[in-house]
Amino acid sequence: MIEPDTVEYLESVVERFRLHQKTKEATIKYLQQNNISDKRVIENCIIISQVWAADCFGKGITNSEILVYLGESDIDVHPDDNLPMFLKEDLKGKNLNEVLAKVCKLTGSVFK
Repeated sequence: MIEPDTVEYLESVVERFRLHQKTKEATIKYLQQNNISDKRVIENCIIISQVWAADCFGKGITNSEILVYLGESDIDVHPDDNLPMFLKEDLKGKNLNEVLAKVCKLTGSVFK
């Protein structure tokens, strides 16, 4: 029999995974609806959307974790490039579309 703590942990992992997947899908839809074609902006939006999803759980997210959520877990990330990323304070509490709109307008970093 599986321990209740294990069940809770597994349920939380599934919940986070689902949010990351829904966030990815919503981001792609946003990019398509807004005719975003600049590769750098698309990459930034995809990345920040995953940071936003992690923030919904009060967590940061590493490059390796982002790659797992995007289905690219076979790519190696250098340890120095794998520190947790967090949303900047001015983006906390905003919905995904607000965050994506800001990313599309910015050239600087939206990470802290």
